[in-house]
Amino acid sequence: MFIHQLTRTTWTISANDGSYTVGTGERERAAPVRIDGVAFSDSSVTPAYETNLRLLTDRDYQNIRIKTQTAETPQAAWYNLTYPTATLELWPVPTSTTLTGVLYAPQAVAEFSALASTVSLPPGTSVPS
Repeated sequence: MFIHQLTRTTWTISANDGSYTVGTGERERAAPVRIDGVAFSDSSVTPAYETNLRLLTDRDYQNIRIKTQTAETPQAAWYNLTYPTATLELWPVPTSTTLTGVLYAPQAVAEFSALASTVSLPPGTSVPS
């Protein structure tokens, strides 16, 4: 049984690099089966704020004719799960040097420390006894 929590993971977006492996490096965690959102924040803006990216379906990404197209900031992201890692493709490929990527995904809660651990669960969640 897995109880999930939403986690927010950040990484540095490199200029002219639109492809990132999830499960290694700054995104050091097992690749989630799904993601709930991708965004970026721009440190050149004060205060920095997050801009959500549109999540592309497999078909959406296939229909992009020029996958290497560049722009200052990305508009969309495609998540390609190739377990145990995944690839996150940003489109268009960002050229800005001041971006931080943000990934929102469910992650299993760590193991409980003891059988008598007190656990708070959201309504509707049941745990076998």
